[in-house]
Amino acid sequence: MGGVGEPAVANGPVSRTIRHAQVQAAERPQGAFHGGPVLGDDPQSLLLRHNRRREAVDHFAPALHAPARLAGSYAYLGLAFAHFGHAMAEMVHRIVPTRQIVADPQWIILTKKGDEARFDALPALTRTILALFDVAARNCTVIAQDTIVDELLIVEAGSDLGGGPKDWYLDLLRERGPITATRAANAPQKIYVSRSGLEHGSGILGERVLEAALEKVGFHIMHSEQLSLPQQFSLYANAKVLLFAEGSACHGAELFGGGALGHTILMNRR
Repeated sequence: MGGVGEPAVANGPVSRTIRHAQVQAAERPQGAFHGGPVLGDDPQSLLLRHNRRREAVDHFAPALHAPARLAGSYAYLGLAFAHFGHAMAEMVHRIVPTRQIVADPQWIILTKKGDEARFDALPALTRTILALFDVAARNCTVIAQDTIVDELLIVEAGSDLGGGPKDWYLDLLRERGPITATRAANAPQKIYVSRSGLEHGSGILGERVLEAALEKVGFHIMHSEQLSLPQQFSLYANAKVLLFAEGSACHGAELFGGGALGHTILMNRR
């Protein structure tokens, strides 16, 4: 299956290039993660697999089923998520580390088995997030069936759901991440990222009362669902205090490098 590569940067990610890589189409039975590049259980392979809380949670079938063949060299991006929080926490964190090895790779992204294998068939939210990284139809191949890839580069994700970012990844994001928000003198210095504009049951009880109290002490009330991603990131970058109601919007902070945000607070709604 190929050898383990050296870390891309000092104390950086593990990487591996595999010839004739076996990639299984994604399935999500009962929320479990099945599919992806078929890798083993040795310590370095575990780092390359789909992780949550720093543990591999992916599963593989005993063999590929009627695999297609994909000629050429590619880099593995991950699984396409349509949910904002999961997309930001589980889909994008191989991109910046991979580009330290190959500046402009051809990407492979997985969608669920049987879905249309076209970039423009991915959920609109998925494509919007990938556009932040300049990933589009011209440089991304969608896989929806078991496939053997001529050559596949797999790089360790810089962060995972529940485990959070690794130190080397925070450094990479600060230096080479996708956030380009500029400082604005008139931007609000204190922001509350609210869920009160979402459907009933999404926010916290009495959130409108909380908003009124926060406004009295100078907080700008932000509803992320009304703003583009660049607009959200610009507000975050300029704030001295960020207060999030627990929910998907807080995962937008995952693309900021070390020291890029002001004092940031997550309010548990459970």
